[in-house]
Amino acid sequence: MPIMVYIPKNTIDKFSESAAIAIANDVSNIDRSLSLLAKHKMITLKEKKSPYYTIYDITENPKNYKFKEVDFLCWRERMMKQMLS
Repeated sequence: MPIMVYIPKNTIDKFSESAAIAIANDVSNIDRSLSLLAKHKMITLKEKKSPYYTIYDITENPKNYKFKEVDFLCWRERMMKQMLS
């Protein structure tokens, strides 16, 4: 399943201190989301020792981001309804 991220162009480095970041609540999407954030140097992760990263693998979170796990299927349906209305 492809990762779906909505971030307005050129704003990933402008996330505010303590911003809430929603991530899908299944292991593969949590892994992908955290890997993407680490790639952009927003967080630092431990060395991967299991197949998937979890929230507990975050070692540095300098801007104190808050991570909210959401039900991906329900969230996607709501977003599509908003986009189509």
